[in-house]
Amino acid sequence: MEIIEAKEHGRIPIDLGPSVKIRRDVIKHEWVAVRTGEKDWDDSDTSYTEIPRALFAGSMAGLLPLSEDISVLVTPKHPASLTLMLNALDQSAQPIDLIREYEPLLDEDPADWMLRHIVDELLKATNAVVAQGLHRQYVRKRSITSSPKGRILAGRTMALQARGIDFKAEAEYHSRTESTPPNQALLEALHWCLRWVDRRSDMELERERTVALLHALRFVDRDQELHFKQDRVVRHASSFSESRSAYRRALPLALALLERRGFSLDAADGELAMSSLLVKTNDVFEDFVRLRLADYLPDQSLLVVNGRTMEERKLFERPLPDDKPEGAELLPPGRNSIEPDVLIEDAARTRLVIDVKYKGIEGHAGRADIEQLVTFAHRLDCRRAVSIHPADEGKKSGLYVSGRIGTTTLYSYRINLGAEDLEEEMRDMAVAVGSLC
Repeated sequence: MEIIEAKEHGRIPIDLGPSVKIRRDVIKHEWVAVRTGEKDWDDSDTSYTEIPRALFAGSMAGLLPLSEDISVLVTPKHPASLTLMLNALDQSAQPIDLIREYEPLLDEDPADWMLRHIVDELLKATNAVVAQGLHRQYVRKRSITSSPKGRILAGRTMALQARGIDFKAEAEYHSRTESTPPNQALLEALHWCLRWVDRRSDMELERERTVALLHALRFVDRDQELHFKQDRVVRHASSFSESRSAYRRALPLALALLERRGFSLDAADGELAMSSLLVKTNDVFEDFVRLRLADYLPDQSLLVVNGRTMEERKLFERPLPDDKPEGAELLPPGRNSIEPDVLIEDAARTRLVIDVKYKGIEGHAGRADIEQLVTFAHRLDCRRAVSIHPADEGKKSGLYVSGRIGTTTLYSYRINLGAEDLEEEMRDMAVAVGSLC
């Protein structure tokens, strides 16, 4: 697996030739975007040219799989700020730590670096499996014995007696076993880990952890031909019950090692979760702004509401005013609803509508963002709306007034995420936004 590096929202150094195939889930989540090169020729030039294409990273930081053999390590614009935000939101800062730890490993094979992480995650996940208890199932067995148990097979026992073996019987019974496909998958992955860490002198601790887990699985029979890979439960680990939920994490990791494949972005599908390797900077910034508004608003009697989780509010109001023309058909409201990022409200009304965007702006916010804010404000009978953005490098933070559209006044606030004291910066933001209420 080749790992290339890029900056958040920056160009990914990869040539987009016809042979390059990007994963569909990466495109679906809009982690990358294809853009055309800047037009640098004269407007009167009528000659023909190819359209240059380049791949850019989106609003994320961490390790992103692009194809079967290429991943991109996206570093955040402001690592310290992102770590602080994640800690404030009580989310794992592991992705940022991974990015920092990558620097001294640049002389190492990037595939090895990725495998180190998967091996460590597998050992932790398998340890959780052992702590919950190994998966067991009953299997049907037969035996010819002088001390039968279970159901005696009369026909087969009579055949034995006809051959002069009258001191034994053939019986069928069910026995509980740990040699199940899920356990065999973990066992083979652990044997792979042991061979891999044995070749590395700096992984003695991982070797000890692997040996201890192999001992815990000592009653599981090996399936070295890997028939367990075709097992439905192994392939769809999400089907495990809550009492064996640790398998949901461990099995995709085991298959990832045994098949040397990359990561999936959707943990809900039971695939190898990227949650420990990928940070959605858009969501983190929005949640952090909402949290600090609640903490630092001067008027603590006001409510800071998450517009995405509030009770649904339809875009079109009912009932209609008395201006419905005779004969006009009333359409159903449909799925149109408003979901502002943040609302500041009192007991009686909405004081301020807020849109949070993890992207810098030059002057006014984008036209689409402005129109969305005005729609939300008008629907909620609110006369003020503000969009909050990170300040571009070298730009001043603070509150800006765009102007008025009808009865709604539009503002924007820019936060300097590179500030030495980010908490003081967020406190200033809350005071300024609070003044609009």
